[in-house]
Amino acid sequence: MTVPPEPESGGSRINFRLCSSRAVRAFAPSTPIAAVFAFVAQKEGADGKEFELRAGYPPKVMDPEGNRTVEELKLNGETVTMRWKD
Repeated sequence: MTVPPEPESGGSRINFRLCSSRAVRAFAPSTPIAAVFAFVAQKEGADGKEFELRAGYPPKVMDPEGNRTVEELKLNGETVTMRWKD
């Protein structure tokens, strides 16, 4: 999946704690979670290496194959943490 352009207004801002850096990015509320995974893979240069994303409290692992959207997962204003899989 490709990363959609950042919305000019009205987007859901997500804070990312990546393995090598931090980032803040807005997504349209209707953006599928797969696009969020694509954004992280692009930022970290994952090159096929598997990783997981966690959000919420307590942190829950997000499903990259799920059909849920940024809005459904209530990611606006959340911090999403990345971890490499072993």
